[in-house]
Amino acid sequence: MLLLPSLLAIFFLLAFFNVRHLQHSRGNLIIEGSIGDPETLNPILSTTAGAGDIMAFIGGALLSRDENLNRIGDLAETWTVTQRTWLYFTDPAAAATALAALQADRPFALAAKLTNSHLDGRALIMDFATAGRSYQDALFKLLPRDKTLPFHQISISLEPKTAFADGTKVSYEHAGRRILECLAADKLSEYYIYTWQNTSLNFEIMATGPSEQIRKSIQRALTSPDGKPLGTVGRIKTDPTRDEPVITFHIRHGVRWHDGHQFTAQDAAFTYRMLMDENVASPRRADYELIRKIDVPDPYTFIVTYKEPYSSCLNSWSSNNLLPRHLLQGKTKDQWTEIYDMAPIGTGPYKFKRWESNNYIELVRNDDYWEGPPHIETYRIQFLPDPFTQQLAFESRQIDYVAAPPYAMGRFSHDPRYAVHPRNAGAYSYIGWNLKRTLFQDVRVRLALAHAIDTDEIIKYVLYGYGDRSRGIYPNHFPFANNQIAPIAYDPQLAKELLAQAGWVDSDGDGILDKNGQPFRFTLISNQGNNIRKDIATLAQAAYKKIGIDVDVHIYEWTVFITKHIDTREFDACVLGWRLPLDPDSYQIWHSSQIDSPGLNFVSYNNPHADRFIELIRTEFDENKQKSYCQRLQKIIYDDQPYLFLYVPQSTPVMHIDAFRVRRPVVDPDGRRQWLEEPVGLHRKVGFRRFQTWWYRPSLAPI
Repeated sequence: MLLLPSLLAIFFLLAFFNVRHLQHSRGNLIIEGSIGDPETLNPILSTTAGAGDIMAFIGGALLSRDENLNRIGDLAETWTVTQRTWLYFTDPAAAATALAALQADRPFALAAKLTNSHLDGRALIMDFATAGRSYQDALFKLLPRDKTLPFHQISISLEPKTAFADGTKVSYEHAGRRILECLAADKLSEYYIYTWQNTSLNFEIMATGPSEQIRKSIQRALTSPDGKPLGTVGRIKTDPTRDEPVITFHIRHGVRWHDGHQFTAQDAAFTYRMLMDENVASPRRADYELIRKIDVPDPYTFIVTYKEPYSSCLNSWSSNNLLPRHLLQGKTKDQWTEIYDMAPIGTGPYKFKRWESNNYIELVRNDDYWEGPPHIETYRIQFLPDPFTQQLAFESRQIDYVAAPPYAMGRFSHDPRYAVHPRNAGAYSYIGWNLKRTLFQDVRVRLALAHAIDTDEIIKYVLYGYGDRSRGIYPNHFPFANNQIAPIAYDPQLAKELLAQAGWVDSDGDGILDKNGQPFRFTLISNQGNNIRKDIATLAQAAYKKIGIDVDVHIYEWTVFITKHIDTREFDACVLGWRLPLDPDSYQIWHSSQIDSPGLNFVSYNNPHADRFIELIRTEFDENKQKSYCQRLQKIIYDDQPYLFLYVPQSTPVMHIDAFRVRRPVVDPDGRRQWLEEPVGLHRKVGFRRFQTWWYRPSLAPI
């Protein structure tokens, strides 16, 4: 009779000892729980937040942000943004008159930060100490606009596998020469640039002259003598000036890759070339398509020239880690998989050590880190199959912190053993409709699908109140978000009426709506390991059944979900979410040019009005104007409902109260390096992990 109680006593004693021993023995070790393996640790190929979190400790970007979200240097110690602008005139005399007027107006030069101006033929060239087009209104009050010529950017597509009448293949270089000869013969161009890539059917012509005459001239060049079209002229973008912003990065000296090689500007240049290489097919390419050229005049200077003002130019160099040129140059993408993608090297505070699939990834301290070695020796990402298992591991101190499920936050927040760090997440969750599927192409149908879901109930009962209604493509607390948008109300009756207007009725009495003999039936997919998404899919299935729509729910392992369905566009609808940087540029997700893989517009949204505002946002440096464009764009997309925008969640990290503190380096006003001691989670703007490099265990003295 005493055997069972004795065994239980021994079991609990051993469990207590093991937990205490685990905490003591692992010493300088951080263990984080994660649902599953990332698909890759290559920073220009990965699309998942989990991979990005890991690479933030291994890699490094040119720029970063401090605890107040101010931009600071990382691998680049300093940087400058300037701009060279060309204004073309009808003749050299008009350009000379304009230059004299410009140089006589000192207030304009000061306000616009004009540093230099000179002539080149009939072009007035201006150098500014900043970028953007905010100078234009004042400039055209000063100078005669009727004497100026517009500036055009023209995209051209060549037909594949075609040839000229003489049998010459339509190469990009050959077509480019023919077009330039035609423009010159028609006296439509004095300045031009054209570029192409070996695997691309697109290249760019830039010219001065009336746009319609330019279009006709180019189309004539792209017509064979027998009248066969060899290519088409795409969109002609017309601006009053030609503006080329330039970022000059000054690379930090003394930074080394984890294998000891020196980090230089050539690594940044190599990363750019790989981002733009169509054989690599980076989903992040869109952030760099506006770059005109790059220059590396010396190992510690990296110069990037843009085709036009790009307001997120600095963000793009802050959010992407760089690649090691010495390791990857000359290697194919398949070879990358073997030598880098699963075992990357970087310049960050931790080095990659090992990856045991479905078990863990382990990193070790980089004692050669340029800012100084981290206090913690080892950082491990432990793969646990679901949030419940993560929670159990956290409570038994097998992992150090957890993104607590909302239902557990009440208990954690009232337990003195734990520290909770809730904050608004830069994220939103949604149901995405594949707009290439006929079912979802009518906006009335998409609005009906939105009216049929009680999102407030999801927030209340699934999120336990830790979230707010989403109003579209920007999280509500972002400074450029449009919070005047009224979220779509729960109204199943209106949903039925909208579906009937779109022709969906139950004509055969089987309880399922149909149209032209097709039942309203689709599959809703999501990923394993996320119970909230699974709950949303189940609730949506039940809600749609009530209005006569048959939904089948499939849940896939994460890698299969992404690679076999999202990347290939082989799905009807999906439950997903975006975690976003503090950046108004939504080109990758919403611009129509990003519909094909590897673009991130996997629902195939295509609206010319939305495209126009996305492009305006990208080129506008004036924050007030940019905010206005963002809010109009958000309204356009919300009204279209390509996603059923659900909610903006709160992040809910929880730690043991005594687990870690922060001891981080700061520079005082005299330029001296000091150490600042503070608790974890003090800086809510950037999240509790912002200074994880400098965490230490209070039971151990910081190194």
